[in-house]
Amino acid sequence: MKRVAFLTWLVSLLFVLPAFSQYNPAGTDSTIDVLTWNIEWFPKDGQNTIDEVAQIITDLEGDLYGVQEISDTTAFKQLLSQLPGWDGILSPHEYSDGTYQKVGIIYNTDEVTVHDYQLLFEDDWYAFPHPPMEFTVTVTENGHTFDFKLIVVHLKAYDDSESEQRRKAAMDSLKNYIDEQLALGGEQDFILLGDFNDHLEDPPEDNIFQKMLDDSATYTFLTEPLVGIQGSYIGYNEPNLIDHICVTNDALNEYGDQGTTQVLYLDNENSAYPDEVSDHRPVLSSFAFDNGVSYTPIADIHAHIGQYLGQTVTVKGVVTIGAGIFATSYTSLYIQDSSDAGINIYYGSGLLSDLVQGVEVKITGEVANYNGLHEIKYQSHQILSTNQPLPDPWTITTVSINDTSADPGRWVTVSGEIESISGNTSMMINDGSGAGKIYFDPDAGLDISDFSVGDRIRVTGVKTVYNYEGEVQPGYQSDIVKEGTSLVNEHPVLPSSPVLYPNLPNPFGAGSSRANSQTAIRFSLPAPGAVSVEIFSATGQLVWRLTRQQAAGFSRILWRGTNLQGKPVPSGIYFYNLNFRHKRVGSGKMLLLR
Repeated sequence: MKRVAFLTWLVSLLFVLPAFSQYNPAGTDSTIDVLTWNIEWFPKDGQNTIDEVAQIITDLEGDLYGVQEISDTTAFKQLLSQLPGWDGILSPHEYSDGTYQKVGIIYNTDEVTVHDYQLLFEDDWYAFPHPPMEFTVTVTENGHTFDFKLIVVHLKAYDDSESEQRRKAAMDSLKNYIDEQLALGGEQDFILLGDFNDHLEDPPEDNIFQKMLDDSATYTFLTEPLVGIQGSYIGYNEPNLIDHICVTNDALNEYGDQGTTQVLYLDNENSAYPDEVSDHRPVLSSFAFDNGVSYTPIADIHAHIGQYLGQTVTVKGVVTIGAGIFATSYTSLYIQDSSDAGINIYYGSGLLSDLVQGVEVKITGEVANYNGLHEIKYQSHQILSTNQPLPDPWTITTVSINDTSADPGRWVTVSGEIESISGNTSMMINDGSGAGKIYFDPDAGLDISDFSVGDRIRVTGVKTVYNYEGEVQPGYQSDIVKEGTSLVNEHPVLPSSPVLYPNLPNPFGAGSSRANSQTAIRFSLPAPGAVSVEIFSATGQLVWRLTRQQAAGFSRILWRGTNLQGKPVPSGIYFYNLNFRHKRVGSGKMLLLR
């Protein structure tokens, strides 16, 4: 870690905050912003919940919410009374004893007109314990008008086989209904959203969404790019995405090339959110039409850095080194765009954990120069797609590493003979053109102990600058290869399934040496994918978690004996889980000694 983010000033804000949390806006004046939100047993904490939900709706600046689990109609009316300019409609369906978790909508009356609504499948209790509601809606925003049918659902919960079959029956009925409506030639724009209590990434034989996923000519799940990156259900096997937004493909015209979908991590903005509001996060889809976003080429920023300093720009590119690699308490990542230039994205106030390698993202921020490093100070981002191929690395000479004006931030590859090694953090290599520096950030957890002076090495990473000196920084173990050795080293055999090795060292934490102050959780993967490591105390409490996109092959994740807030945890026995593509693949036990 080369830069420490000082956040002391934030602490002082705690003493001047208003009574209820302030949340960052998510909607914009140029987009139509539709959300699904399960507000758990609303109001789960009485008036506190009502007040907090009113604050959230006011702050987020959305247009239309499909809501679930509204348990108290009187409280719902109280909520609306605290939201001038907003209205709502709840399902009229009730159990015989008058209790019910209702679905419904909350909408901004300045932008949204609800023409009519109806209950669907009211007599099919097996598939729909909470009958869906269908609304005919017109939304007008910034000169754009969007007419569509909105269906709000809350499907059967629980993981047992019968509950899954009931959800599958519900999805089959919903698809048949929408297919029939489309065939009649009426409204072709449908938005289906809600708490589906199930996962898009399940295998086909168990996937309740499979018929819609197979019918890609008609349906698109806007939440599909978020799988494995963002989660809507809090605190269980995260990222756990069970709240979804699906559209018929005619509605993709309104969604536009710049349309975005994201989970709103309100629990990061208010730690009391899960207790006071809900165990679900809202999911937002912003329909952008063709609003002509202008992207600044990153190559232009580097070429005219003096003109761009202090200016706010919007760039689009693929993440080459993801968040959580070069820092774990703040964000330092790299993206590269179609101009074949890359740049550092810096955010000192937290870890943007959804920005992993291979994500295509739109980022807005202020151009800055930090000791020779051109960077964009993050303001906002929108994920456009995931699992994108990385740009082909640009081959450079070792001496060109020292030229800080050439290819800054670019995804490059370089090879040469090792002239010197400094600890486990840097080495000088030379291909005959002159020596250049390779820096191995300690936070990346890279292991170079197998390399010696005189070995030949090939490194793929970003060409970057630190204190006005050039260097290449790799982020992933698979991008560091010893050359001129056996084929096993050049092309390691991948395992057929994920393998978790014992952590090393174990025990750890004793003494003051850096090598023993942390432990490496080591594993091998058969293919690229999302990996998460979770650390639990002996009592089962979640202590620490790191999620990131990982290349195939051997790698490791370092744990320094800290909790989610970065504070040291006490001595004791701790357990860890390795998850690959949202499924647990191994567990281990370790001993921390202080």
